[in-house]
Amino acid sequence: MISFRPSSKWYANTTYSFRLVLQESDGPGVKFSYPMDVHVTGTTYDFYKEENFTDYTFEMGALDRYGNTSITWSNPINYPFLRDNWDAMFDVYIKNVTIREHNQTMPLLSWEHTGVSDDNKTMHFRARFHDPYMLGLLTKKSDRLYIHFKYDLLDFDGHFKRESYDDKTYFEGMYLNCTDEYGCVKPNATLSRVFPTACATDKEKSPPDNKDAQFISTKEREKLYKKKRIDIQFDFENTEMMYMRKFAEKTYWYLCGVVVFQYLMLAMRNIGFLPLWTLIEYMQLCAFIPLYNFRMIPYLYDAFKPFLVSHLVLTDEARLLKEFENDYFNINYDYFGLNIAKLAQALALVTILGGIIIFINIVIFAAWMVTPRDTKVG
Repeated sequence: MISFRPSSKWYANTTYSFRLVLQESDGPGVKFSYPMDVHVTGTTYDFYKEENFTDYTFEMGALDRYGNTSITWSNPINYPFLRDNWDAMFDVYIKNVTIREHNQTMPLLSWEHTGVSDDNKTMHFRARFHDPYMLGLLTKKSDRLYIHFKYDLLDFDGHFKRESYDDKTYFEGMYLNCTDEYGCVKPNATLSRVFPTACATDKEKSPPDNKDAQFISTKEREKLYKKKRIDIQFDFENTEMMYMRKFAEKTYWYLCGVVVFQYLMLAMRNIGFLPLWTLIEYMQLCAFIPLYNFRMIPYLYDAFKPFLVSHLVLTDEARLLKEFENDYFNINYDYFGLNIAKLAQALALVTILGGIIIFINIVIFAAWMVTPRDTKVG
């Protein structure tokens, strides 16, 4: 009797068929053949249901006004490998609000890797755009940044393809297994998968699982992307943005000079300061425009900043209440760079200036009271 006693779970509930041939040693012409079946008992082991896999997916972080964003993986990744092979594994592009008109995505000016978190899960980036001041201007429609994982890298099980004509196993270098005991090492690639749910859905829609399907489905794998709304961008490395910032700095000194010059000329001519007060009032009104409930092209915020001198906002950085430098009344104050610390400093300067004016008037009134009435001064 021949006995099969496999102890491995891989052979459970499997039937082996073979043929036993008996032949006499002295009579080669005498031969007997017996078909045989061997059934290994047990429960069939479903590898993809029962094995403990490490699944890799990612989520995208918000994109701030300076182009900084991130993606966070569900498990630790090999950052140097992903950084060096990023273009081979991902596409990064923009779909702006006019995508329906031209049906074409927009490329980025640059995509910079800026680092990784300590747990090797979050990758940080900085995006720069062509004409960044034209993005994020609408509130009811959105320009969006996409990070798209290339669908043709994966098979139906979420593994990198292993076909002889299309071998993608090189990209298994992205996997990393980190533990407190052993540190970070390269894990078993067989037990690591990328977006397995989407890959399994494509398998269900493809032959032979779907008998009605004629072609292999890639529909779900083509959707392996994350997207975020692009807020208005303050990229001061852009030529137009840089020009407007320098223009604003020069305009600030120009307006200060105009106010001082007009004050001196009106004082010398002794014709009253009404033109000066009118000028300052209109400057104050202009300074309020960026605070209205709408968005402006980013470089226009710098164009209006010089008018803040009429509210005695005289410095880029506050000297008082510095702990409130990151606090704003709403998003428009934030875009305008007008934080609570600057407003408090301006209020303090207005109070001091008002006190000085009151003090001068008191001194003049006191001098007038003590001056004899029969003199020229009286």
